[in-house]
Amino acid sequence: MTERPARTTTRRASARADAPSGRLVLWTPVTVRARMQKVQSELGTLYRDQVLDAIEETVDQLPGLVAAAVGGEAAVRGRLFERRPPQRRPQAEQRVQLTIGGFLSSQLAIIDELVVSSGAASRSALVNAALDAALPPL
Repeated sequence: MTERPARTTTRRASARADAPSGRLVLWTPVTVRARMQKVQSELGTLYRDQVLDAIEETVDQLPGLVAAAVGGEAAVRGRLFERRPPQRRPQAEQRVQLTIGGFLSSQLAIIDELVVSSGAASRSALVNAALDAALPPL
């Protein structure tokens, strides 16, 4: 009887390490979602790709876009600590939860880095600012 070689999972694990399985959960204004739906129906662009395209298109403007979305500075420097300003929503627009799948872990890591570097309060704040700037109007 010949022995079977030991099963190696290293190759499989590394091949799956960057498999598109990550999810991005957003609280998005109804108007932004409507604009995303319009782009998807007219051009066939998936929500995931719309998010990535919007971030890539606005990456240099994100700190300003995020600050404008909350109506203030992206970050305030005190004597010792950098702080986020209090966030006031002018009028709470109805929001919906979107769960968008298929992100690579490396893509989510970059989004998380951009949240920190732009002064955004969350992934949702960053992505909504990018989408609002990049998507065509209704």
